[in-house]
Amino acid sequence: MPVHQPLHHVPRTVPLAVPRTVLAPGRGATHMGALVLSAALLALQLGLSAPAQAQEPHVRGLRLASSPTAPAEVAVTEGQVKEVASGGVITYPSVTSCLTVTVRFRDGGFVGAHASLFQVPGELRSDEILAALKTLVGHRPVTAIEVRGATGAWHPSYFSRAIESYGDGEQVPIPDGQDLGGLARAVAQGLGQPRDAVSVEDVPDGDQVVGGRSGEGPAGDRRGTVEEQAGNRPGTYVMFRNGSKGEVYVYTPAGDGYGKDIGLGAWNFSPDNKTHTIQQSVNRSTGKITVWYDNQQVLSQNAAPGIGGIPFNGVFFSTFFGGHDTSWGPDHEEHAYFSNFAVGTSKF
Repeated sequence: MPVHQPLHHVPRTVPLAVPRTVLAPGRGATHMGALVLSAALLALQLGLSAPAQAQEPHVRGLRLASSPTAPAEVAVTEGQVKEVASGGVITYPSVTSCLTVTVRFRDGGFVGAHASLFQVPGELRSDEILAALKTLVGHRPVTAIEVRGATGAWHPSYFSRAIESYGDGEQVPIPDGQDLGGLARAVAQGLGQPRDAVSVEDVPDGDQVVGGRSGEGPAGDRRGTVEEQAGNRPGTYVMFRNGSKGEVYVYTPAGDGYGKDIGLGAWNFSPDNKTHTIQQSVNRSTGKITVWYDNQQVLSQNAAPGIGGIPFNGVFFSTFFGGHDTSWGPDHEEHAYFSNFAVGTSKF
């Protein structure tokens, strides 16, 4: 596993770069096997977040799972809404014709809802689930809302009027294919959140397991795991270190298992709380790595020999505070925001 000198001075605001990303104090990384990867990023907010204040809401007499200390693991079955603590895990069992809605908080905790097409006795209907979720969320800062499941089976109106509410002779709306945009708008409206915060994805039937932050805060009990895995998976990472200096960190089949720094300081990430874009291209034939920051080419170097022999395996996104011990971790909460990922065979 690569070893780096920990940073002793982390700026109050540091921007991050993007998909397939690994975070360490003073450095962020993006990992991809090949092709061109593009994403927008917001400056990393370094600051102490207020702890989430759990509530004990009730909706139409139905109890919602919440307590002053949220559990680390919960199972959310059809028609239920529950919360887990920062770094916890939610399991949505047997998701078939259902949709799950996971709301992530700035402090790393999150709440989840399991929306069912047809009401399970004693549980919430589809047109009650978002109101219950909104009540549990309260006024806490939300970073992302993830809608997953059988999107083709859902008409967006089911969140505002359940199928069971239609009487004899009334026409129940039938979905015409996957209306991902419509579902996103319905969820955003029902939760009172911005549309851009909502992502929708059609996923196969089965259990859904949603983990918490892959990168930990001061406790740091999972630091290092992502980089240990990365050392066994050759690829390229766009990252920053030494304040906001950009570079590409490269693992190749010809390497010794440790990453190699390429182009440190070739560009600087702007710590200005504004959205920036970064693209990385890897020529699988020549091993040439090219990076564009805010559409300006900042690096071009043949630095990934032999990478063409590795099959492209998609984009993996994760963050962590790396290194072998807690000295790599911050002494306060840190938050990073990412959006608009894209993969292609030419520059965007």
